[in-house]
Amino acid sequence: MRDFNFFMPYQQQISEKKTSSSNIIPIAVGAGVAVICLALAGFNYMNIMSMNRSISELDSKMNNEEFVSDVGRVQGKIDELNSLKKDEIIFGSLKIFVDIQSKVNESVVRLIASQVPDNLYLMDLSIVQDSIDIKGRANSEVAIAQFQHNLRLTDEFKNIFVSDMNKEESYYNFNIKFDAKGAIEDEDKQ
Repeated sequence: MRDFNFFMPYQQQISEKKTSSSNIIPIAVGAGVAVICLALAGFNYMNIMSMNRSISELDSKMNNEEFVSDVGRVQGKIDELNSLKKDEIIFGSLKIFVDIQSKVNESVVRLIASQVPDNLYLMDLSIVQDSIDIKGRANSEVAIAQFQHNLRLTDEFKNIFVSDMNKEESYYNFNIKFDAKGAIEDEDKQ
């Protein structure tokens, strides 16, 4: 006789349940991934739509006549500012040059004035770069020669010569030209 196993029907149901639950896990994981992908796609779609709305709003603002005129005005101010910055650099360089020139001129004038003998008067002094031209009057030729000699003794000048001298009534008009050897230091700093 055959043995009857009363638990056999239950064992078949349990084994069927085991196989069906093992098939559910990949399906559940696949469904979860699909839901996440759809959620991300929906989120991205909403972001794209929001960005498109923002872009269209910005485009309409940029095409507004008032905004265009404001941009033109700001661009004009930027161009003016750039021009002023260039001018500032140029004027800064000119200021340095003028400061150097005025110090050189002042020190040269002081040095020349200290060499002027009695009875000699300077009427005009012009300094162009290193060349100096002096026009003056003197009571005698000796005073002019003494002035020329005093300038030579300074060792600050070269090519000293009297280019013109003529007598008018009781005084002599003269013109002395010479060149500065180099940068003349300000006497106050020595």
